[in-house]
Amino acid sequence: MLLGAYRALAQQEATLDGHLANHEADSVTVSWRTTPLDEREQTIGVLPDSHGDFRLRIPLTGPLLVQLSVGKADTQVFLEPGDALRLKLDPEKERPTFRFQAADGKGHAAAATANNYLAEFSQRFIEDPEFQLLPNNIRLTESEFLSFLKYRHKQQLGMLHGLGQDKVTPVFRNFAEAEIRYTDANDHLTYPELKAEAMGNEVMPVAPGFYGFLNDPTLLLSNAGSSLSPQCQDFGLNYVQQQVRKAGTAPSSPGYYPACYQLAGQRLQGQSQAVVQGLVVRETIRNGHVAHADALLADFATHRAAPTAWVQPLREQLAAHRAQAIGSVAPPLPTGLRSLAGDTVELARYAGYLVYVLLWDTRLPASQREIVPLKRLVAQFTGQTIRFVALALDEDPASWHRLVTTDPAVPGVQVLVPPTASAALRAAYDPTVLPAAVLLAEDGTILQFRARRPSHLLLPDDIKAAFGRAAAYRAVKLP
Repeated sequence: MLLGAYRALAQQEATLDGHLANHEADSVTVSWRTTPLDEREQTIGVLPDSHGDFRLRIPLTGPLLVQLSVGKADTQVFLEPGDALRLKLDPEKERPTFRFQAADGKGHAAAATANNYLAEFSQRFIEDPEFQLLPNNIRLTESEFLSFLKYRHKQQLGMLHGLGQDKVTPVFRNFAEAEIRYTDANDHLTYPELKAEAMGNEVMPVAPGFYGFLNDPTLLLSNAGSSLSPQCQDFGLNYVQQQVRKAGTAPSSPGYYPACYQLAGQRLQGQSQAVVQGLVVRETIRNGHVAHADALLADFATHRAAPTAWVQPLREQLAAHRAQAIGSVAPPLPTGLRSLAGDTVELARYAGYLVYVLLWDTRLPASQREIVPLKRLVAQFTGQTIRFVALALDEDPASWHRLVTTDPAVPGVQVLVPPTASAALRAAYDPTVLPAAVLLAEDGTILQFRARRPSHLLLPDDIKAAFGRAAAYRAVKLP
């Protein structure tokens, strides 16, 4: 999505019509993201008329890659303002074939050629497991894998070059070349980690020259095609994350996302820089610290070559994620809660302590299985600055009391949440399933809104890493 396109004032469109066999059971939809940073897709759709005919008008502000779905079949479609295409498709076929024609004869032949190429490319290289990493090619040795990439790259370029220079528009050709190039670069870059994940092994060392392709100075340059290419966008994000990890900053480190953002500003250029920095901001919102997201988004909106249309979705995402984000103040507990020991229970009482909040219902087998691990966990951290608060949503006080006091009693702060407070607690902490847990920092801010259960083997490591973590986040230097 060209940066300049979002600054265009005039709205344009492309049209797509066609005829479907067995049209009664089929709908036709087109979906797309208005900007590379949107989480939500825009969708328009129609039902064929009584003759099986349909017509769609797709609003455009520049070249756009959309997903066309007809029943259960789908394909990517590349549209430029003014394009008029006619689709032929028989949904009854086992593997429906999309074929496009210029709706007015010859005037839009380039658009038809481009999208017939995309449909054929998808069947040949994306749907065929022979050319995909999973499930088999990822298991190749390093030298075998690089040979596979070279062979696939040659085949894909051969298909593109077979179109001829004047059969498609320069914008589409740049896009298609970028998709091929950055698919190859992405697969090359992520091979070690993906192979380890697929085979259940640790990441193995690679040959000294394995990442030599990253030294190509043109790889990080931006052009009209690469800014339209989802593969280019994915590569840019994967690249900065891989480089930051290589420099010794792990994804769990407080400074990880700010480092990715700064590296994108240093290494990338032009439109790619704006796209990737925006993607890093989006990842920070989803996974990072709310203070980092605030600072990075403010820098992105003020100092980067990003139009308002790119900034606004990020602001909406930050607003939606803020209540549960790392660094946000934890929702207060309902007033009037009292522990089994008779003490008033409120988060302010635990200032200066980590707080592990467990929401459970001891009537449920899944919660009952956490009793022994919870006892073991509390014992492991005895004497340390952490408090364990178990909030029971049981409806039978006698049964709950008997369970948590049976010798040996369940340690920690045991609370039976009265029915009058249950709805408020659920609304504040949104437990999608019980038991659920939240880990809070010493200052009362959220560290993990979806923390691991007591029985999880990695929870003790999470807790050990959590001490002082909020202060470490605040100490990170931001742009």
